[in-house]
Amino acid sequence: DDCNANGLSDACEVSMGLVQDCNANGVPDSCELATPYAASRNGTLATNGGTVYTTFAATPQATTDVTMRFEVNADINGGADGIEFVLFTAGGQSQISLQITGAQCGTEVRTITVPKAAYNSARSSNGDLVFAIKTGPNTDSFCANTWKIDIGYNRGEPDCNGNGILDSCELRDGTAVDQNGNGVPDS
Repeated sequence: DDCNANGLSDACEVSMGLVQDCNANGVPDSCELATPYAASRNGTLATNGGTVYTTFAATPQATTDVTMRFEVNADINGGADGIEFVLFTAGGQSQISLQITGAQCGTEVRTITVPKAAYNSARSSNGDLVFAIKTGPNTDSFCANTWKIDIGYNRGEPDCNGNGILDSCELRDGTAVDQNGNGVPDS
């Protein structure tokens, strides 16, 4: 394990005192700092009530709320019967769900913010996030019938003041104050 790719094992760096490991978990703190995560998936819809699935494999745990952008080009104008739509769902007990209707064969874009706790609980035990993408029973096949999902958030431990020391360590050793008890240094 060499999380910082410098040719030395993490355990050696920590044991020799070459890197900080303020939470004593054997991983250099610099490797645990919050870093951006983004991923996209796209594909073709199944029509007339069909479902396709897409997996964001082994996603890291989110440390901030998650922004999701959904894009669809399909016959989703509701129709006279109101059953032309695309429904995106993910997760088990804590569902992430968005239904999109709009123009006939136009591109519709929706952006939502998912709380980090809801996102993290929607992931499987190995970090996979699986979306089911279902069309309404009358969403037929004469449009492009494409979909796209973009996900973005921060992973790792926060360092809100940017000093290279994990916030949790600063709170634990008393170098940072958290008077309201929300786990974030007041500064």
